[in-house]
Amino acid sequence: MSGGEVSGNTSTRTVGTCGGGVVVVSQGTFTMNGGEVHGNKSNAYGGGVFAGTNAVFIMNGGAVSGNSVTGSKEGGGVHLNNATFTMNGGVISGNDAGGGGGVFVSLSGTFNMHGGEVRGNTASKGGGVYLAGTSFTMNGGVIYGSDVGAGLANTGTSSGAAIYRAGGSVTPADLVTDVRETTIDMRTP
Repeated sequence: MSGGEVSGNTSTRTVGTCGGGVVVVSQGTFTMNGGEVHGNKSNAYGGGVFAGTNAVFIMNGGAVSGNSVTGSKEGGGVHLNNATFTMNGGVISGNDAGGGGGVFVSLSGTFNMHGGEVRGNTASKGGGVYLAGTSFTMNGGVIYGSDVGAGLANTGTSSGAAIYRAGGSVTPADLVTDVRETTIDMRTP
């Protein structure tokens, strides 16, 4: 995707591969070079983007914003289920879910954040990012916590405004133990 938008879609599925806006599975690859995935809804997983079964999602700018999942389901913006997400730039904002308002990563999924921003998302746990037994590497970008003003702050209504971690590996190791409420800023000055 080079520019353009994916918007206003709804997935009514409640199990398996869902994804309100974009679905990429079975070793497929979705590369986003700008553009927007916004205003999509899912009854289960991945309001904006669902990536599963060894799929790859690469974000080189653009926005995943204003997407949602219903009830206590996960991944308002992006849901990874045994998939890889590399974020090189862009913004994930204004998404809403039960877990992982911005990004939810599960089942041996991998999230590599080299740039961009995760901000203004809401979930019960992991307003910005929810990690469930996965691999997360951050060497650039910013994930906002509850310590900044409205509009930028991610909100974890139960815990983990910036990141909620339920197992898995994190690099650098001191980034988060289980819950991170404050902003993580790894932008280069």
